Amino acid sequence: ARTSSTVTWVGTVANLILSVVKIAGGLLGHSQALVADGFHSLSDLLSDVATLITLRYASEPEDEGHPYGHGKIESVGAAVVGTMLGMAGFELMLDGGERLYRFWTAGGEGIRAVSPFVLGLALLSIVAKEGLYQVTVRVGRREQNAVLIANAWHHRSDALSSVVVLVGVGGALLWHLLWLDAAAALLVAAMVLKVAVEILRDAVADLTDRALSDEERARLRRVVEGIEGVVSFHEMRTRRFGGRALVDLHIQVAPYISVSEGHQIAERVRWALREADPQLIDVMVHVDSEDDVGARPAAQPPPTRAELERFLPGQVHQIHYLDGKVEVDLLLRRGEAVDPEAVRALKERWPEVEIRETFTAG
Repeated sequence: ARTSSTVTWVGTVANLILSVVKIAGGLLGHSQALVADGFHSLSDLLSDVATLITLRYASEPEDEGHPYGHGKIESVGAAVVGTMLGMAGFELMLDGGERLYRFWTAGGEGIRAVSPFVLGLALLSIVAKEGLYQVTVRVGRREQNAVLIANAWHHRSDALSSVVVLVGVGGALLWHLLWLDAAAALLVAAMVLKVAVEILRDAVADLTDRALSDEERARLRRVVEGIEGVVSFHEMRTRRFGGRALVDLHIQVAPYISVSEGHQIAERVRWALREADPQLIDVMVHVDSEDDVGARPAAQPPPTRAELERFLPGQVHQIHYLDGKVEVDLLLRRGEAVDPEAVRALKERWPEVEIRETFTAG
């Protein structure tokens, strides 16, 4: 988190300087494209502020009101960043279109010749913003931080927009095509809007519990298949938020093992999945004794241990609820016998009950 904040603070200072330099340079050098690029850097500055606020709260530990942590704040922050970027791009497109329209309808008026020093400012912006992108995206991917990665793309879009400014201004100076600077501003706006849409798309997907990718789910399935004691598994569900993810699934184990053994198999599944994918913060494993996919609900609830004990007091040892039947193992004291009338009454009440095994205590 400290590295994330540091790289974001560096970007904040750089964007403040670049926005002032580019807006002032564009006004003095008569470059609408550079002015647009400067406002793009200004939107980057707002993005950095939003990122810093998000990093502050997203790193808070779990609490009673947020048992899974505050990771979704990262997605909210990414959505805010994407919205700011989209608004900036839309405004740039309107302004560039208006200037270009006035140029063509007024017979070449409304656009002044661009000063050569604008090229140097555009080149400075390219180098600075690409450097910020490389550093920020590296930290974001290492820490699996969605808002930091979104902010890195904000830097990259600014670098690309400066490339367009460089080409547009260069063309205006070399070939005296005054409209090329305004056209470059429109292209910058289109690039900004494209990045904004991509950031918003991913942020909204995370906020609406998007599943892990097909490749990630396939890798997790292979892990579960390799766990000893897992007969099969089904209903694996995944969801992502920020740089974290949750998984829940049903595993089938052998039907007559103990509860504690079944629990240990489930724990091995949980440990293996979390080791295979560090972004998983929780894995919920439901243990089934049989394949219950598509199983129809029973016409009536099966008997509980207490209900069985009313017919066979002190004799019920183990109960197995399998394949729609209730298999009961009895444990008798030496010299004790099962009352056939009690068994008959029991089966009349619950026809699905079967006496599976009878054991005698030593």
